[in-house]
Amino acid sequence: MDVLLLARELQADLVLIDEKLGRKVAGILGLRVQGTLGVLLRAYRKHLISQDEAEAAIQKLASSSVRVSPRLIQWFREQLTRSSSTE
Repeated sequence: MDVLLLARELQADLVLIDEKLGRKVAGILGLRVQGTLGVLLRAYRKHLISQDEAEAAIQKLASSSVRVSPRLIQWFREQLTRSSSTE
């Protein structure tokens, strides 16, 4: 929770946090939140990484000790597909 207090003190534009409770508290504090998948998606949409790199990152994340729900992974893949079809 220290990161949330620091973000508020610094009037940060964005807080990178994935934990459900942390995201909820950030919202209560009026902080804008982005998670890891959101950062990856933003990087893809800005052409900083390729679709293959985004997919590899989510695979690596999913196979790590970080818990990512299958539903969230599916959402991420749908967003990648949707973004690639609109370019």
